[in-house]
Amino acid sequence: MGVAILIRHGHSTANADGVLSGRLPGVVLSERGEREARDLSEAFRGMALQSVYVSPLERTRQTASLVFGD
Repeated sequence: MGVAILIRHGHSTANADGVLSGRLPGVVLSERGEREARDLSEAFRGMALQSVYVSPLERTRQTASLVFGD
């Protein structure tokens, strides 16, 4: 049986401004969010992943890129 792991995007510029951004375009990770994603990448180091699925939102794609690589 497989295991699914769900990850939320890192802290975003909208989070920093106190805005609920939903699907607004142009919302990216803040410096804090980039650090969070890089830190999370350590948890997956050496883990064999079959698939990674990512929302089309820019901040989620940034998070996945920093956690799992391009």
